[in-house]
Parts: sequence; structure tokens; C-alpha cells
Amino acid sequence: MEQRTKKVNIRKAGGASSANTFRYTTDLPAPWMRELGVDKDNPEITLSFVDGKIIIEKAKKMEE
Repeated sequence: MEQRTKKVNIRKAGGASSANTFRYTTDLPAPWMRELGVDKDNPEITLSFVDGKIIIEKAKKMEE
């Protein structure tokens, strides 16, 4: 398993958000995203929060 320690950027949310709303972002390593199959044409991911961990998976394509 490969691990990396990253910083989370925290900033005030804009638009119609309340004054106490924040936005949390971080950068994800490009090799990891490529391995998941995430690219400009297929940018969708699924986020899950399980047992105190955030899990990132490639979103399953909907059958038409």
C-alpha cells in the first residue's frame, strides 16, 4: 500500500453559502488517478465515508 501525507486547503465557501460554511480540498496524486481510470473524458469518482476513512473509487458507468 502506498501512502502520502497531504495538506487540506480550507477556505470560506462562496455564493449563497452561509457565513460559517467552509470548502475543503486537496490534490490527489496523478498516478493514482490514472490507475483509477480518471481523466478529462471520465472525471467521475465516488466518495464513501466508512469507519472514519474516506474511500475514493472510480464511478461506475450507468448503462443506457
